[in-house]
Amino acid sequence: MKERWLVFVVVVTSLAVGVLSLNTVLGSAPVHAQGNGWSDPVWLSTNTPSSWFPDVAADSQGRVHVVWDSAYPPKGPDDSGVGTTMYAVRRDGEWSEPNDIATHLPSGVSRPALAVDGMDRLHMVLRGGGVRYTQAPAADAWSAQAWWPSHRVSGLNTTYTPDLVVDGKGMVHVVWEEWVPVELSPEEIFLQRRSPYLADVFYRRSPDGGRHWDPPVNLSNTPNVGSGRVHIALDGGGGIHVGWDEGWDRTSLEGEPEAVAYVHSLDGGTTWSEPLIFTETTDTYAQMTVETNGTDGVLLVWRTLTSNRLLYAWSADRGVTFSDPRPIPGIFARPWISPFDAYDMATDGSGNIHLVAVGASAVPTPTTPLALYHLAWNGERWSYPEIVAWYPGPENPEWPRIAVEGGRRLHVVWFTRPEGVSSEGVQVWYSERDLGLEITPAPTWTPTATPPSPPSPTPPPGLHAITPTPMPETFAPSPVESLYTEMDDLQRLGIALLPVVGLLVAVGVVLLRRR
Repeated sequence: MKERWLVFVVVVTSLAVGVLSLNTVLGSAPVHAQGNGWSDPVWLSTNTPSSWFPDVAADSQGRVHVVWDSAYPPKGPDDSGVGTTMYAVRRDGEWSEPNDIATHLPSGVSRPALAVDGMDRLHMVLRGGGVRYTQAPAADAWSAQAWWPSHRVSGLNTTYTPDLVVDGKGMVHVVWEEWVPVELSPEEIFLQRRSPYLADVFYRRSPDGGRHWDPPVNLSNTPNVGSGRVHIALDGGGGIHVGWDEGWDRTSLEGEPEAVAYVHSLDGGTTWSEPLIFTETTDTYAQMTVETNGTDGVLLVWRTLTSNRLLYAWSADRGVTFSDPRPIPGIFARPWISPFDAYDMATDGSGNIHLVAVGASAVPTPTTPLALYHLAWNGERWSYPEIVAWYPGPENPEWPRIAVEGGRRLHVVWFTRPEGVSSEGVQVWYSERDLGLEITPAPTWTPTATPPSPPSPTPPPGLHAITPTPMPETFAPSPVESLYTEMDDLQRLGIALLPVVGLLVAVGVVLLRRR
């Protein structure tokens, strides 16, 4: 009889451990919100131990292209490991094996950004010995040999995250952040313990599809303040729109986030507006992103650090004037624990602007489960936030990127980072959603004369004038709290069984001792 009770205790204890393990596994896996049209997340970075900072593009043949940073582990105590750029493509619904396409690039490349042109060529910029540019036919991009030898488009100083777009004329437009000398004396640098260099935002264009390049242009011109997290977008008239953060320097880690900035060029990059600075005395702004609706509308989105709100400003005149900043309803930004996250936007064939952002449906705490959300802006109001992937466990989504295929299908990539981890175990994921819209052909840009911009009033130092535009505000409570997922019943079952299992174990131990 004693042996039977021992078997009983072992079985019940194993059951308890299994239930706990089930909840642990479920808690760390991404939970897809069923019923909102998003596909289950697909793990892309299957053959490298550490992968992050992806980007995505879709071509006219329905192929989906994804690039990301990966790192191979050190081979010894004196080896720091190798950073490279991985690429995967989805053709006819099937994903390729990820491939290293950086074999011809400098070692330690990182932070790739991807764009596709009207001829189905992929254009990529990335960081590695400066900001470097390369391209390949979309049909052959899986092979490293298909990519051009890279060309450095930045200066010789330290650089960080680049971004790019290709317009309807085949002109390539690139932005990046690069160190410039601070305007301080050596004594001031020493006494104030300042970095001798801080990043500014630069722009450069190629008028012939990446073969030749015009001289670079400094867009921010704030040498004593760090600039970074730069984004670029195109409008339907060939205008270029750029947004970035001011205050914190990514490379030196000097400073703190302060404000977000925006500039535009309505003549294809020849002349630029003065920076428009959005700032607030009672809060701090960061994580600026910019997108257009394909015509005259320009949308800016960023976050606050204290109140954890996502804010937006809208322009109906190609960025000449903007509305006052307003909170996006139904979503809150993640706690400001990691400074490396970002938002991204893309426009569908009907002119709706789609935003992807990591956050929560209520004011978050450091332990609040985070989700990757999708929202859409139609020029007047926001859609309900919907969950692309939810992470109730120790992993958090980060750095989402979005692309639109054929005007109707959304493709989103992101990476997951275990809580408290810098880079170990990070992985890249993908999800898609069909919007059910009519497929629209790729827009063709017809050159037209651009009228000169009206003169702007002289703003106070460091602040460009903002002209408020009345903005409708429609808000209803977000339904995301009530979204059902396939994990809910399993987690409830596990939680419900724990007391029963515990009681059975206790009874078994007592009976065993009596015998």
